[in-house]
Amino acid sequence: MYIVISDDLKSKIENGELKAGDALPSVRDLATQYNSSISTIQRAYDQLESAGYLERIPGKETRVSALMGRVETPSTAWKVFWSYAHRDDELTGGRVTELKQDIQSEYELQTGEALDVFQDSEGIGWGVDWRKVIGDNLGTTSFFIPILTPTYLRRPYCLAELKAAFYRFSELGYERGIYPIEFADIATVLGQMEDDEIARFLDSCQRFSGVDLRVEDRSSAVYKKGIRRIVQSLIERDHELRGAQINLERQRAEMVESEVDDRGIIDVVNDVNAQCEELTENVNGMARGLQQVGEVISSGQPKANSTPKQMLAMIMRISNELTPLSSELRERGSKYRNSVKKLDRSISALMELSEFFGNVEGADQAYKALSNLRDISRPVFSQVESLMETLSTVEKISRQFRKPCADIRSALEDFLSSEAYFSQWVERVRPLVSE
Repeated sequence: MYIVISDDLKSKIENGELKAGDALPSVRDLATQYNSSISTIQRAYDQLESAGYLERIPGKETRVSALMGRVETPSTAWKVFWSYAHRDDELTGGRVTELKQDIQSEYELQTGEALDVFQDSEGIGWGVDWRKVIGDNLGTTSFFIPILTPTYLRRPYCLAELKAAFYRFSELGYERGIYPIEFADIATVLGQMEDDEIARFLDSCQRFSGVDLRVEDRSSAVYKKGIRRIVQSLIERDHELRGAQINLERQRAEMVESEVDDRGIIDVVNDVNAQCEELTENVNGMARGLQQVGEVISSGQPKANSTPKQMLAMIMRISNELTPLSSELRERGSKYRNSVKKLDRSISALMELSEFFGNVEGADQAYKALSNLRDISRPVFSQVESLMETLSTVEKISRQFRKPCADIRSALEDFLSSEAYFSQWVERVRPLVSE
């Protein structure tokens, strides 16, 4: 049915009945005109947009594109996001970057298409980009490739990137979008990881062993065969993930249709506002927890004339005070993460519903709440970064500190892994705001 509707609208565009810039009815109104379901109209609109006949302005309208169907399929079929420890690239004389380049070349050789690989150069700020592609462009297959080494698994920011990818791909139902390449043996470090969830994932997932490739000459047959196997595996996963995306789009359409039937858009806006308040409280709770941890650590500055006995007593005191705080911080972190997921789902529902209803009453209020939440969270993220550095020093003082410091670090990594969400929420809702 959606093909019939799509062809009918395309015919009207091509014969001039609908001209470039003309606004089309909302999905709900068009469903009434064609005596069809909302999900069917959504699929027809999706097809016409992909073909270059329509363009959408979130929260405003869907209109005839000036391209009028004159659009070429992009040569880049999917995106790869390359996550690595910069120190590893330095220690191997640039072999991590060379591995990426060789995978790109082999992919183009096997498929005739360019492979767009994002390799960051300045840290995790790029997380906004890959999350936006994964979350918003469901028609584009995306992969997250972590280059696993002991250094990678010990770097808080690398683990924050991996966690963010793991949570996001898990939400979307295709964890195989994460393709780890083991570039140095990680067995020992993996067994020592405090983050059980990520450790279990890495232990159970299919990792490509690139340890031998690291020491092979790039011109050798062994190296070239290894690169070919990586690319072949990615192409196979590409086919799997395309099927997963089709199912996800179908579920999304069914979810939106259910939302339209059962709830009004004001209900969803109210959800966003209420969940902003809940998440703000959780952010403030994390800030209070960070402050308490910082105060305990600061109180342990030894005096110049401290005896070994006094030093030992101070270490035991700090350890005893940190232990309950670390448990409390992990509990706060769990509540915080759940709040992030709830708000993210509500914002997605809001954006989906805006396509059906056009103007969104109350969007200005939601945008303001999200902007305030982003501004409140920024200094807390800075606190986290500072405390992470302090923990690295503190846990080296005594083994008594290792367990509470590891628990605190796990909670902080959870917190850091969500940093990209806050700014992106604001940007996603911005188009809905009245001018």
